[in-house]
Amino acid sequence: MNISRRLPFCLLILFLFIQPCARSQVLSDASGFFMWDEATDAAVIEEVIEDGVNSFRSRDLTILYHQPAWDVFKEHGAALDVMVSIPVYYTYTSTEVDLQALADTINTNPFIRRLQIYPKLQPGLFNPSELNPCHDWLTGYAEEFEQRIRQIDALITDKSVEILVAGQMGTPGCADLTRIINTLYDLQDNGRNVGWGMTVYPFFYGTQDASIETLSADLLQFQSDLNVYTPSGKSVLPLRAIESGWSENCSNHSDQVIRDKANRENLCEFASSVFDYNQAGIKIYHFELQDFPDGWTECEKHFGLYDENGFKKCSEVITAINEVDDMETLVYPTLVDESFVIETAPDQNQRIDLVISKLDGQVVLAGSLHGTGPFNFSVDRIKSGAYLVKVVNGKNNSTHKIFVK
Repeated sequence: MNISRRLPFCLLILFLFIQPCARSQVLSDASGFFMWDEATDAAVIEEVIEDGVNSFRSRDLTILYHQPAWDVFKEHGAALDVMVSIPVYYTYTSTEVDLQALADTINTNPFIRRLQIYPKLQPGLFNPSELNPCHDWLTGYAEEFEQRIRQIDALITDKSVEILVAGQMGTPGCADLTRIINTLYDLQDNGRNVGWGMTVYPFFYGTQDASIETLSADLLQFQSDLNVYTPSGKSVLPLRAIESGWSENCSNHSDQVIRDKANRENLCEFASSVFDYNQAGIKIYHFELQDFPDGWTECEKHFGLYDENGFKKCSEVITAINEVDDMETLVYPTLVDESFVIETAPDQNQRIDLVISKLDGQVVLAGSLHGTGPFNFSVDRIKSGAYLVKVVNGKNNSTHKIFVK
């Protein structure tokens, strides 16, 4: 087959069976779950941990350590990567949060690896991460919010614990938002791990579907928005999709399009998309782990991967974690001319079988190589998405998960 260009594939896919690619992402930076804490069964958390998930986000640290989930997290300790939110006030009260007490909790629990800092909610406003910060929650509050961020940074002794600010991008040049962004870079310069958090809900975005292509496009758009606020000489801040999910029942919603999109088939497809998406640097928290009976709306009650009785809705979701031999070896090629070349390493005087398939089992490429190499294989017009690459080389068999963007 005549190939006009060879594209690096980290750099050679079949070279994986001899030596691994550079590890651009590890399991602890893969997708996890957002939990509505008081409605999440400890047994459900244990089950997904057994399935290979080790990343969780709690909505509020001030209530988490009163819930069963806290005991599960303490049992697994540093093996987990837990993100917690730090609000301005204690839940359901107007009592100011004791940041020193929260910092002491964080400093003594190694599983807390990320902090999401909420700003103060203005009267009549909803979740600040769903609003334009330049015109809503930051207006007249940027200085106080900056002081709060710096206070938390000073109280958390482990600089590797990441501080994230929740919100969506505003108008380029917004002075308040620019101030907060620059604060994060200042913390980064002083050794703090920092990032930006966003809600990503294709479910509410018009007619967008539940596919991995939709999720990818939305996340990449958010990533490109961050470029606007990146000062010269700085790297773009890491993006965390702090919430992203799909409801299976939204029967009382006023929008017919939303009502029609809400079903279990779409929920399962989107959940699979979240756990199949391995774009380097973008961590996704699936909203949510388990349905809760007392949600704010009928829609919100039904975003869970598990129902309120603890039964899993979508059996195929996250099972791919156990099907892949080395989840830490991931590859992210960029297709320029809709083809790429796979080249074996030289001096392998034996047969090598190769299968590239979609996660649903559909084979994209299957073939064999034999001899001393090097050999070239190409796949024309491969679409973006997640794939499994299986290499059979005698006893040295391996399966690798890749994401093509």
